[in-house]
Amino acid sequence: MSDAPTPYPAANHDTHVQKNDDEISLYDIVTILIRRKWVVVGTTVAIFILACLYGLLQEPLFKYSIVIEIESIPVNNTLRLIESSESVVERLNVIHIPAVIREWEAEWQTGKTAPNVKATAARRGSIVTISGRGSADREADYIYVLNGASQRLRQDHDRLLGTFEEELLSLMSQKTMLSEHSKRLTQEMVEIEAWLASYEDDLKSESMKEDSESAALMRMILSNEIRARRERLNLIKEQIYVTLPTMQLELAAQIAIKERMMGVQQLVAGSNELGEVDIVATTSPPKPQKSAQPVSRGPLLYAVLGLALGLFTGIFMVFLVDFMVNARKSWGENV
Repeated sequence: MSDAPTPYPAANHDTHVQKNDDEISLYDIVTILIRRKWVVVGTTVAIFILACLYGLLQEPLFKYSIVIEIESIPVNNTLRLIESSESVVERLNVIHIPAVIREWEAEWQTGKTAPNVKATAARRGSIVTISGRGSADREADYIYVLNGASQRLRQDHDRLLGTFEEELLSLMSQKTMLSEHSKRLTQEMVEIEAWLASYEDDLKSESMKEDSESAALMRMILSNEIRARRERLNLIKEQIYVTLPTMQLELAAQIAIKERMMGVQQLVAGSNELGEVDIVATTSPPKPQKSAQPVSRGPLLYAVLGLALGLFTGIFMVFLVDFMVNARKSWGENV
């Protein structure tokens, strides 16, 4: 029997988990915040006061806007805009609004900043809105720009309707020419039919039935002439009874559409019949609208934002100060 002691299992040092000095618990966080609470309070109060002062000093901004309805025309039993809203918005923002602002700067020359105005529209809609935000004392400036831009757009559409008038006059002229051409063909048809009746009687006469060479020659000449006149007569009849009526119907339909376009009528309340719409001219209110209440952020909102920003900034400052203190202490111990 051996007296050797029983070996004990060696401790597994690899499985021993040591606490990381860099780890920080929730208790440590709360302790740091309590210890440096005046940093949080002071930072929060300071930023809160600055935000309140900024909100009180901000001049309230109102929204100035004007709504434009693009005119529409009936095409194939549906209403079609005379110009798409996307095209209207692009032209307003790129051409008309900058042009009116240049006029405003040249006329007033006040040294003030130009009104910030922009046109917007819903996709494929007929409503375009020109709007901007400004203080109450800038109302005249915004009204000048909004009215000028909307007026320029209406003038564009009036000129576009002017082209419709020219097209209508051209169609009416074509209609007159077709009518006159039809009369001439009808008169020619009557003359050819009378001529054929006369010459066919001559061809059946006794003198044409002789066996002489002169009679045979006359019969051949008359037969050729009758054949040529009959071909001309068939061509005239095709034009009178087929070609011209088709052209006149197509032309009449185009004229009817143009006439409906030019007949400016308002939509009758409660009616859905397109025949009573005809065209709704590009319109806008007589005066741009000003919002009843300011649309800018009020002092209360600035106060809430300042309180939240101050609180987060104060907490950040606490941990920044604590980090700097610990870093300096660690540096001093190492030295």
